[in-house]
Amino acid sequence: MLNQEQIHRYFNHLSGAKRIEFLYGLLHLCQPLELRYLGTCLEEIARKDYEYLYHAEQKTNHLPTQNSTTTINETNNQQQNELGSDEKLDLTDQFTRAHAIVDI
Repeated sequence: MLNQEQIHRYFNHLSGAKRIEFLYGLLHLCQPLELRYLGTCLEEIARKDYEYLYHAEQKTNHLPTQNSTTTINETNNQQQNELGSDEKLDLTDQFTRAHAIVDI
């Protein structure tokens, strides 16, 4: 039989995608009243982080587009020199996505 501490330890070592999958499975096991309670708890947690998340979202949505990528150093230099302020980021490039997340 698993105890709460073992489950916490297991959950703590999961990757982000696996955590979501695990939580998704747990939510499907809950009764409607339990789901309503969990929803209320999530809203309260989200309310505490609203300002931070709002500013991070706004910053991400207004990042400039990267025109070319060669190496990490060249890309950083080019990004500062070649980007227009009204352009959007090309999020199809994994490197660009990583930089956008780090810049937040």
